[in-house]
Amino acid sequence: VFGVGPEIKSVAVGGPGLVAVGDQDVWLSSDGYSWNRMSRDPTVVDPITGDLRGVIAGGPGLVAFGESAGTSAVWTSPDGNTWTRVPHDADVFGRSAIHSMIVGGPGLVAVGVDETDWPETTFPVVWTSPDGYTWTRVPHDPSVFTEGSGMVDVAAGSTGLVAVGGDGRGSAAVWTSPDGFTRTRVPHDEEVFGGPY
Repeated sequence: VFGVGPEIKSVAVGGPGLVAVGDQDVWLSSDGYSWNRMSRDPTVVDPITGDLRGVIAGGPGLVAFGESAGTSAVWTSPDGNTWTRVPHDADVFGRSAIHSMIVGGPGLVAVGVDETDWPETTFPVVWTSPDGYTWTRVPHDPSVFTEGSGMVDVAAGSTGLVAVGGDGRGSAAVWTSPDGFTRTRVPHDEEVFGGPY
């Protein structure tokens, strides 16, 4: 079922009970004990560059995210059995990496890093989607998303969304958003978040 090499990177409640993803693989389970690995479909997940890194319950049922051909990729499934890759839009995803995704904002919110100018620099990126199929990139705000910084995780709280990451200078960084569209960086406190490098 699990074979040699594949690594499970994320699991979510959905499909027959549980759905797990990792590398180019999807596993299904009704109880967490018995698992079935789905047959790989090279037309959906590229067998060379495809990398499923996370899965959440949302959109049409399930939404997975990861990478294909050096940029962010998103897949959707109504049941965990049948998957469809969201068509790549260079204006939305460009050269980037999605690190986390949650249900929130207009439907779904994803955060990550814009790697267009890597290794010189990176920037945080936020994407929103009402349904898991159609994605919009939140406009870049240099006063909030400083050069070299990046977002690695996002959570939904009582006041909206909170994203965390680093500021590119060795300090932790936190951003808040009431709706997934507008972002505010929490004021930096060196005693709490660390100083440069």
